[in-house]
Amino acid sequence: MDLKILEFLTVNDHYITVEANNNHLNDDAAKELAQLLLNNGGDISHLNVNQQIHYHRILQPLLEFVSCEGLQGMVKTYNGEIQSSCSTSSIIYNEDLLFNYHDDNLLCQICRYDSHKFSIA
Repeated sequence: MDLKILEFLTVNDHYITVEANNNHLNDDAAKELAQLLLNNGGDISHLNVNQQIHYHRILQPLLEFVSCEGLQGMVKTYNGEIQSSCSTSSIIYNEDLLFNYHDDNLLCQICRYDSHKFSIA
């Protein structure tokens, strides 16, 4: 667990709120859990059942294997599902994730390159 990303998420907790709302879980409990994890160095071994649910459904998706949203963001498909507009359906590497959160633009390396390429043209 990258504690720098976790710290960013505790300060910019709207990401936690959105993920909690999407999962119909308590965002205050998830924010408290994020702070607890930050204080104990990211150790998840002592979480109770409720905390484990909040971690796995809210915090972990924000910390690991975060999907690229693509250049056009999330789009609705022909059958009504919401999916990424990323052409490669890629995830954001951990080393790029904090930068993406700071930039408020969740793009994989390919989409970030394409975004920069198109903005210059």
